[in-house]
Amino acid sequence: MADTNQSLLKATMVVAGGLSGGISVTIAGGNFWQGFKQGLITSGLNHVAHMAVEAIEENNFFRKRLNEHYNDKTVADKPVTEDFLTVLEELFPDIYATTAQNFAIANEDNLKSFNEQTGDNYRLDGKSLANEDGKVGGITSMSDGRVLIAPSRMRTALGFAKTWYHEAIHSSHFVSGIFNVWDNMYGRTEALRISEFFAHGITDSLSGANMKLSDAFTTYYPNAFTNSILFMK
Repeated sequence: MADTNQSLLKATMVVAGGLSGGISVTIAGGNFWQGFKQGLITSGLNHVAHMAVEAIEENNFFRKRLNEHYNDKTVADKPVTEDFLTVLEELFPDIYATTAQNFAIANEDNLKSFNEQTGDNYRLDGKSLANEDGKVGGITSMSDGRVLIAPSRMRTALGFAKTWYHEAIHSSHFVSGIFNVWDNMYGRTEALRISEFFAHGITDSLSGANMKLSDAFTTYYPNAFTNSILFMK
């Protein structure tokens, strides 16, 4: 387990180096992806840098996958039903395999169970998930990796897919054990920020979003974590 956690930490450091490089260059007025690539190269993974940038620069990874799966460019903007959860397992098998493989649409019963297990206070506000901090598209338990998606996200396949993928990243952080590593090293609050940083950063980048506006950097940038990596010898 120690070896696994060490490997996961190294992988996290490499990706953080890429994201940190990207935002640093963006702040200076440059191109995010050039900085991202350089950050990965500096982290020691030149070949991964080129593959990652090539993959991410495909304009909206999620829309592309949906278009190819259905052979229909209109599906991404149409509503979905609950069985779309199974479709996403097929569309994104690599990340699904790393999760707790427990995804559901939020309802009163499973939300009550979620709150009892996590100590959270989420509720259904119409078709949205909400707590005292506001509305969210999905939630993940860092106690067992389960995921609940707000019914409101069923308005479009594209929106649902992005939320599902975002929460899958959180779930994989739990299952891999890396979340516990962050928790032990930086504390619970910072560990949650780190997980959000990666979930927002990766999902937004795959969506072709403007990374200057991504919540990864505007809301969840984990200073203690990234500073410890940047200054690590």
